[in-house]
Amino acid sequence: MCALVNAAGDIVQKIEVNRAPANPEDLVDVIVGARDRFASGNSSQLIGLGIADPGMVNNAEGLVVRSSQFPGWHNIPLAALLGEKIDIPVLVENSTRVRAIGEYMGMDDLRQTEASMLYLEYGEGIGFSFVTSGAIWRGEGFAGELGHVVIERDGNLCGCGARGCLESLVNSSTIEARAKDLLGRGVNSILQGRDNPKSEEIFAAALDADRMARGLVEEIVSHFGLAAAFLASAFHPKYIVVGAESASAIRCLTKEITSAIHDRTLPEIASSIEVVEGREYEPLALVGAALMVFRKAIMQYSKTVARASRP
Repeated sequence: MCALVNAAGDIVQKIEVNRAPANPEDLVDVIVGARDRFASGNSSQLIGLGIADPGMVNNAEGLVVRSSQFPGWHNIPLAALLGEKIDIPVLVENSTRVRAIGEYMGMDDLRQTEASMLYLEYGEGIGFSFVTSGAIWRGEGFAGELGHVVIERDGNLCGCGARGCLESLVNSSTIEARAKDLLGRGVNSILQGRDNPKSEEIFAAALDADRMARGLVEEIVSHFGLAAAFLASAFHPKYIVVGAESASAIRCLTKEITSAIHDRTLPEIASSIEVVEGREYEPLALVGAALMVFRKAIMQYSKTVARASRP
C-alpha cells in the first residue's frame, strides 16, 4: 500500500500495489511507479519518500538489514537504490517505529509535553518501540527487537530462522492455529462452525467472555504481558500505547496489558503509567512514515538556514 500524505498527517490519496517484487530492483521500480502516479495526479510538491519495512532496518544508512516481508533479503541498500532513480530524499524505517511516531504525533498530550511513550504492537509480527522527547530511542540501532528473543528453544519456527522466539509463540498466526485445533477437537465456543477463525474474531469472542477465546488470549498475555512489564520497568514511560491489526485485538490487549503491568511491576511504577488503545495498523504506518519524512525535511532545512546565517 502506498499513500500521499500531507504535513497534517492526512492521507490525500492511496494506491494499492498488487505486484509482488521478485528482487530489490523490482521493488524499486514499483515504488518509483507509485511516486510517478502520485506526482502526475497532484499539483503539490513531493518533498520526500518514506518506506516502512517490518524487518530490521538501519535507518541511518537506509539499509534493510533483514526483511521479514521478503524472506532472504539481507543488507539491501534500498535508499541508495531509490536515490539512483528519484530526486527526493528517501527515508527507510522499521514499521513499528513509524507507527510509534504516528501514535506519538497524534496524541496532543504526548506531542506538546514530550512525555515518554512505549508503543506495543501485535499482529503477524510483534513490535516494541520507545519514544522520548519526540524521538525514537534506537540504542545502537536495533533497540526494540524483543519479538525475536528466544523464549522456548524447541518452540515454533520463527520467520527469522530461530525457534521459540516471542513472536512465534504469540503472533496472530499462532493464535489462529491454536483456535483451529481446539475447535477441531470440539471445544465449546461461540466460534464453533468457523473452520479458520481470524485473530480479530478470536479477540472479539474473548471480549464476549468466550472461555476458549479467553484462554487463548491469556496464553498470549503470559508472554507478551511479561515483555511489556519488563519494558515498563526498564523505561517507566508515561504512556503505553497498544496497536494491532484490528479494533477487537487493540481493545482486548489493552485491558490485558493493563492487568499485566499492575500484576507484574511495582505499584509506584504501575500507578503512574497509563495504558491506552492505539490505532489499527495500515493507515498508521502510512501516516507515521510520512510524518518522519516531514520531520527529517524540517531538520535539514533548519540546519541549512543555520549554516547560511553564520558570519
